[in-house]
Amino acid sequence: MKQVTTWFLTLLLAASSVFAEEKDNTKTTGDDKTDGQMVKLQKKAKGLKTCKATISTTIRIEDQEVTVEGKGLFKGPGKMRVEESMPDGGGQVVLSDGSYLWIHDLSENMVTRINLGRVYQITQLEADVHQFDPLRPFRGVTWESIRYAGQEVSDGEMLETFDATPQPSILFAQLPTPPAKVKLAIHPGDGLLRTARLYDADGNEMIVQAFSNVQGNRELEDKRFEFVVPAGAHPMDATNETIGLFQLLQ
Repeated sequence: MKQVTTWFLTLLLAASSVFAEEKDNTKTTGDDKTDGQMVKLQKKAKGLKTCKATISTTIRIEDQEVTVEGKGLFKGPGKMRVEESMPDGGGQVVLSDGSYLWIHDLSENMVTRINLGRVYQITQLEADVHQFDPLRPFRGVTWESIRYAGQEVSDGEMLETFDATPQPSILFAQLPTPPAKVKLAIHPGDGLLRTARLYDADGNEMIVQAFSNVQGNRELEDKRFEFVVPAGAHPMDATNETIGLFQLLQ
């Protein structure tokens, strides 16, 4: 359980890739009502290039529950930095510069990297497709499965919700049963994602990722998304391992 959770948490908080980026405003779900609601939200988010948020991720596997808190910086296209406080008291930095995904375990001074482009070239899958991105709330789901599910109130705010089927990802290999549904909650004021809830086939909640203190179009310098290998660390490349896991899923 510990090994699975550690690997999953590392990848769950990964960055958003620029490979195979979808042009969301040109696609249709096949449902006019859903398309209409999505277009409204996409118009609200138009022009947003950056985002800052506090991220809380809760993972429930059988009778165990783990929550990870962190601060995230997002910048299009495909850049992200998350600084995490782990449940065991350790910490890590997960950073994507758009080409590589870097994971730095602060307590062990261990660095892992994944070549996002090579993973996609070989598997046609994005290594980080399971990471929800406030700037691209509908990323990582099967487009034709998206359906508008009405409004809900969360923390005093009215949110627009959508049900969808999550795309195949590393997530499927790391959980006892694959997620069958995801519910996305998006703020109608800015079009940015606030929560993503994943459920198994029986409707049990497996994962909740929540974004709070969301701030759009904040000044974020490119150097915040540049990774410098710290002294004494020797990067380990996990690209082949990621490709192997994806090939097992296909």
